[in-house]
Amino acid sequence: MSAITRWARLDGSVVFEVINSDPEGRFDPSLLWVACPADTQQGATYDAKKGTFTNPPAPEPVEPAPSEPAYRTVMTPIRFKAQFSVQEQVAIKRARAYQGGADPDAASDERKAFARDALDILFGSLDDPRLAEVDVADPSVVGGIDFVRSLGILTDERADAIKRGAPAAV
Repeated sequence: MSAITRWARLDGSVVFEVINSDPEGRFDPSLLWVACPADTQQGATYDAKKGTFTNPPAPEPVEPAPSEPAYRTVMTPIRFKAQFSVQEQVAIKRARAYQGGADPDAASDERKAFARDALDILFGSLDDPRLAEVDVADPSVVGGIDFVRSLGILTDERADAIKRGAPAAV
């Protein structure tokens, strides 16, 4: 046993706390204190027959969970537009350029005209010089992205990626 410099307070056979000075007369006499080696740790077990302490095993190292890449949801309008692929931007541009009456099916023509008008509202505001930022977490922006998805321009995966935001600068 190494030099006795510490004292262990036991709760049964388990070390509840360890102090550096003799507890004699300083604590309630019902508490059980035993002299212990300097390396005794809280949670150690005490074998009264052998007069030895066994420290608890070292905790298993915890591997940090892989961190998710950081994203920023607030960005400039230009950066927001850049979230869309070239193909997606072309599809949006074509839908916005639809000329009413070009589709002989009246119901289809109405849907295309509505999509054109809605896309003009959603994406036209991005060209307003007073607009300084777009937040893809904003419910109205989320709704706009979902609308573009509903038109078939975005897949569910692409809509989710755009709503996640732009990768944060490292």
